Amino acid sequence: MKFNKRGEGNIGCILFLIVFVFILYVGYKAIPPYFHAMQFCKDVEQTTYKAGAFFWSKKRIEEKVMELAKEYKQPFTRRNLKIYIYRDTMSVVINYYVPLDLGVYKYNYHINKKYSSLRGGF
Repeated sequence: MKFNKRGEGNIGCILFLIVFVFILYVGYKAIPPYFHAMQFCKDVEQTTYKAGAFFWSKKRIEEKVMELAKEYKQPFTRRNLKIYIYRDTMSVVINYYVPLDLGVYKYNYHINKKYSSLRGGF
């Protein structure tokens, strides 16, 4: 009988498959929340530009951002939103954490973005 004539084993293949499946699982669990968070940030940026161009009030900006947070299912509250309106500029600051549940480990991805716009112009 010839068992493992060259001394080869399948342990390398099994370890590779375990690591590969783990990477796929982490991607499956982490990519959708991250993608939604980035889409939310992009829409807040567009809302900031629109709000500056059309002289929106703080209340209207806050309502629109909260509507976007609900649409993208973000763990976002009014406390995470700061709106500064000056004479000719405005800024919207969002600061919150997106929880990424990886099964055995929970990671909080921190998002801190500031968007500025001129008031009355594009």
